[in-house]
Amino acid sequence: MSGDFVQIAPVIRHSNQAATVHASLQSSPLWPSFQQLTLTDNMRVLPEANNQAFATWLGQISYDSNMYGPLIIPPYIQTYTQVSDLINFVYPPQLLEAALMDFNIFNGRCILAFHNDTVGQFNSAILDSLPSEVHTFHGINTSDTNEDDPEIEHFPAEYPSSLDIAGLPPSQLLLKVGCPVILLWNLYPSEGLCNGTRMIVTHLGQHCIEVQMLGGTFHGRRKLIPRIQLATLEGELPFILTRKQFPIRLSFAMTVNKSQGQTLGVVGLDL
Repeated sequence: MSGDFVQIAPVIRHSNQAATVHASLQSSPLWPSFQQLTLTDNMRVLPEANNQAFATWLGQISYDSNMYGPLIIPPYIQTYTQVSDLINFVYPPQLLEAALMDFNIFNGRCILAFHNDTVGQFNSAILDSLPSEVHTFHGINTSDTNEDDPEIEHFPAEYPSSLDIAGLPPSQLLLKVGCPVILLWNLYPSEGLCNGTRMIVTHLGQHCIEVQMLGGTFHGRRKLIPRIQLATLEGELPFILTRKQFPIRLSFAMTVNKSQGQTLGVVGLDL
């Protein structure tokens, strides 16, 4: 097993801090039996003074009790107090205007946030600024309920469409040519179409969309994404929701957890 269990904590639905700590590997009675190996060189940090200082500062936050509580952001980190200024830093207006001419300009750029609602607000705001025609794709929702269960009330047909579940694409998906999206399902892993792959929309059709992959071994490859059926996990809702939709979401912004494994050069972090 590998990783920093303090930086990337377990995801426990509808829990508090104590439950998250209790679910960590370090809280297991097996933890003292592990042999612990510590890496000493951060291979991702470029040999610059600010980078080295940031890596040291970041490593101290979780383990130095003197840093608990309110933090003072180091002066070499550029900060903004307005959301619009943060958006303009990561996605300048001139960059959005050139999006239709060069699909590579979004490669390595993203805004990171901690909550799905915040990510949705960023994506909606930036999509409105993209100079192309918006297309709306409506998903087909079906629900599997236990009609014999008296605790589950009958709900209107519009209710499943209003649910925005993190692991599913939105029922009403708004897209524009040139917008970045992220894949939510492993379609063809051998061809690079994996959960978490970022892509640029190059053509919009009724039954499939064409995308151009960003980053990695398959950078620049064009692929077709079809509509598929995705379902919620048991226990997420009082019923199983199945949604037929393109398995993608906008990715001008994404959650911090979803960004693991991405290679980003220009990042805005919403604290």
